[in-house]
Amino acid sequence: MSNDLAALSASLASSIHHDTWFAALTDRVRAEVLTRHRVVVTEPLRLRVELARWRDWFASRPDWSLYVGTDHLMRTVALGFEVGSGTSVRLKLDLSARRAENDRLREILQLGEDAHTPEPRNGGVIFPAEISVLGAPEHVRGLSAQLRAAFAPAGSTVHWLYGDHGQTLTLPLREDLRPLPQMFPFLPCPLADYYDAYTRSSAAILLLIGPPGTGKTSFIRGFLQHAGHDAMVSYGPKLLETDVPLTEFLTSTADVFVMEDADAMLTPRQSGNTLMHRLLSVSDGLVTLAGKKIIFSTNLDSPAEVDPALLRPGRCFDVLRFRLLGYGEACALAEAAGLTAPSDPARRISAAEVFHAGEAGRAGKLPLRSSIGFV
Repeated sequence: MSNDLAALSASLASSIHHDTWFAALTDRVRAEVLTRHRVVVTEPLRLRVELARWRDWFASRPDWSLYVGTDHLMRTVALGFEVGSGTSVRLKLDLSARRAENDRLREILQLGEDAHTPEPRNGGVIFPAEISVLGAPEHVRGLSAQLRAAFAPAGSTVHWLYGDHGQTLTLPLREDLRPLPQMFPFLPCPLADYYDAYTRSSAAILLLIGPPGTGKTSFIRGFLQHAGHDAMVSYGPKLLETDVPLTEFLTSTADVFVMEDADAMLTPRQSGNTLMHRLLSVSDGLVTLAGKKIIFSTNLDSPAEVDPALLRPGRCFDVLRFRLLGYGEACALAEAAGLTAPSDPARRISAAEVFHAGEAGRAGKLPLRSSIGFV
């Protein structure tokens, strides 16, 4: 720790307990900033940070001093301060909680140790970080721009509701798994244009229909990544029969509510589907919140099996039919992915089969790996 932050920390009472020491130092820096400027602003940032690179970034700027430690919740935190401009940067990086989330995820799904957890493929461990820049407006704008240029956006977050009472598990969405446009040759326009059209639309509902393995989950992941949306997802039938998921969605910062394998949820109300009334109210009723989207994926054969009220124009943006790929389409996908092309020109296959067969052909043996929805 340099002399700048050292001088500020020296002003703290020696009796302060370790659990509250970082909070006290943060308050001391904030007071220093507030006394320096007539106008002070704060700007929040969400970036993907590898801790060693964060240290190096500040170490290369001699006017800055940096402290890295833990707070009272044992989260990794960092505090930077530049005396000359009177600007501070606070970072919260919850490494321990991230590991606990992965362990809890395995426990919930009863997965083995071979199950995938979202770790980077190379370099140091990179985590989403909550960052706050405090100082005079011109200094905050400049420093925020520099940080955005040096570190990638944190990306989307998935809030998973599970259990009978709606416990929440929060996970960052993997950024290294992005869908290829060749997976969706049936789209009426380029993939990015379709995502943008849905985002701009006032209609909340998007229904994805088609057999397993045709890319519905990848399509959802791609939409969240493209638009930078946070999502809420729930699979528990008992929980979905309550008001908890929709209430959580309406009051949360999540932009998208995802319901995968939603066959039973989409059946007509006349068949006893009690959830449909709630969905209709949220998607185009008095409790609608502007900008919220609800995406259903289903293996049903036809939209005729879905309650027609859900598909009403103005409420439903589109019913997108996913299908198997023809031989030429499958070869185009394999080429784009750098995989082995399918061998049977007479057979229509799913996108999942293209990836499985291509990886097996390239690597000799496809390792067993569980996948967890679009996370």
